[in-house]
Amino acid sequence: ADHPVLRCDELAEGTSYYVVLTAPNGLYRYELNDIVRVTGLFERTPIIEFVRKGRDMTSIGGEKLHVSQLVAAMEAAQQRAQVAVHAYCAVASAPHNRYEFLVELESNEHEAGAVDGLLGAIDHCLGELNIEYAQKRDSRRLGDPCLHLMQPGWSEHALHRRLAAGGRDTQFKPTLLRDHFEPDDQDQIRQTLELPPPFTGDG
Repeated sequence: ADHPVLRCDELAEGTSYYVVLTAPNGLYRYELNDIVRVTGLFERTPIIEFVRKGRDMTSIGGEKLHVSQLVAAMEAAQQRAQVAVHAYCAVASAPHNRYEFLVELESNEHEAGAVDGLLGAIDHCLGELNIEYAQKRDSRRLGDPCLHLMQPGWSEHALHRRLAAGGRDTQFKPTLLRDHFEPDDQDQIRQTLELPPPFTGDG
């Protein structure tokens, strides 16, 4: 969807924005794919801070997770857990300070045991691919992730929702890494898995 392009004097304090640039060298409303937040005003000039890159990257605590790392981690995690995934996405949930993985399985037959290890495998593989993610997890700046098992047909439902909104199936590309839930995602969750507590050796 198209969004309004605002002048600097139209920005609101405490709000985040994508940056578009117009320059004398011919660039006109060139999108930098940066997200900035207005933290205050100096007279009428906004004071901004860099938040993160826009599409294809998320960052809750400075981990700067890229979608290519998510794809590689999901592929490796499926191999480790021996679970086939039909569709997935990751939501960087800043309010909960953790990543939430939405997963639709190819089959429910192996759900009883193997799926329990899928979440841990995803978390471990992301740490191997992104040292900042591993460090933020170790320091607890990022909390334990969770995995939402989605209803069969969840991804198909998302496609139909996009088509109903005026999109074309040839242009549909699922967003694998985002910072929010899409409409109806919550209603499609059939089970949520959490990481087991760490083994302490007591008892």
